Amino acid sequence: MTDTQQTTKQPPLVLLHGLGQDAASWKPVIRHLPPDTELAAPELKEYLENSAHYEQLVFGLEQALSRVEQPADLAGLSLGGKRR
Repeated sequence: MTDTQQTTKQPPLVLLHGLGQDAASWKPVIRHLPPDTELAAPELKEYLENSAHYEQLVFGLEQALSRVEQPADLAGLSLGGKRR
């Protein structure tokens, strides 16, 4: 590396599972990511409860994100996606 080159650290990637799913939903995707990818795939228990209201969903998401270094990239799945 020369004096003018700098390595840039990529922000962590937060993988948000969908309603009625859990973090294991991301296993097929994770195996294709570069091995040095910093990942967080929180279990959002509020998303597993069919009777959860949006306020509870947002609260669960806020709690999960508060434990991740910021800024972070978010990826989510659900609400209309079809799993094969």
